[in-house]
Amino acid sequence: MGRRARGSTPARQGQASGQRCTSSGACAELLARGAEIDYDGLSGRIEFDSNGDVGEGVFGVYTYDRDNTFARTSTRVVRP
Repeated sequence: MGRRARGSTPARQGQASGQRCTSSGACAELLARGAEIDYDGLSGRIEFDSNGDVGEGVFGVYTYDRDNTFARTSTRVVRP
């Protein structure tokens, strides 16, 4: 996603009004077309405030087994 995304991450991803994308490739395509994005990663939805700080988020907690397989074992909601 490069410099363009890095330089605009708080402004673009902090607003839920952007177009939802769930992978870096899909988000990069949207950014290349000039779209506003709302990235929801593997851990879940995270909202940022105007300073780029986490305002509210839902985080998935994953546990890895000995054979390196993983499972989502819990979900945590964080609010300011």
